[in-house]
Amino acid sequence: MAVRTPPRPDRLPRPTLAATVVLAVAAAAWIGTVAVHSPGEARHGHHGVVTTSTTTVAISLAGWTLMVLAMMLPPALPLVGLLGRLLSGRGRRVSRLFTAVAAFVGVWTATGVVLITGAAALDLALGAATSTETRVRIAGGVVLLAGLYQFTPIKNACLTACRTPRWFALRLWGRHGPTRDAAAISGAYGVSCVGCCWALMLLCLGTGALALPVMVVLTIVMAAERLVPAARAVARATGLVLVLLGTVLLADLLPLGLVHPLLGA
Repeated sequence: MAVRTPPRPDRLPRPTLAATVVLAVAAAAWIGTVAVHSPGEARHGHHGVVTTSTTTVAISLAGWTLMVLAMMLPPALPLVGLLGRLLSGRGRRVSRLFTAVAAFVGVWTATGVVLITGAAALDLALGAATSTETRVRIAGGVVLLAGLYQFTPIKNACLTACRTPRWFALRLWGRHGPTRDAAAISGAYGVSCVGCCWALMLLCLGTGALALPVMVVLTIVMAAERLVPAARAVARATGLVLVLLGTVLLADLLPLGLVHPLLGA
């Protein structure tokens, strides 16, 4: 009798209800993001994500969560497919899958708390009187940091982990029951995802009128890093572009007409 070979969990699945729901949530988040960055909102002074008061930091965190849903859920489809197969036939599949995806989003939300709080503290320390030139140089330093990070061993390690969610399943599945195991896999995958992409996501915090185009470009880059065969080439090409852009900003070589909307100045 022929032995049936189980499907490999790291393969991209055919479109499923779970994948459709995830993409629908991401699409809704993009609609909300576009609305937030509409010209009407920009006229009210909402340039970028970072603000300083307690209330507006909370609003910024809500905006960050919206960004995470829009930008990070589509690249996480291999994880969703893997969890869907692991939970198949075990009962309460939908609720367990929802819990697992919530764990992934929760890791990114916690990361947002750290990044937004740090950025708000820096904004307070700089003060409103800080010159545009100083802010441009700080932005250049952040962009340069994000570019250099693309070449680091930890970026490569986290990128490899993000491309193979099966690695987490082999180590974490079957320990504490389907719900907790699925959440643990998703949370661990989220940590590797943060390690891979935190520097790129940081670039979204300080952008102004150009925030939406920046988000679209970074979403394409992060999806390509996970889903195309030449992932390292994509990461290094992105790093090279960011290093060059950061150097240009530090050297004050970018026209002010582009710098102002980029930074919300």
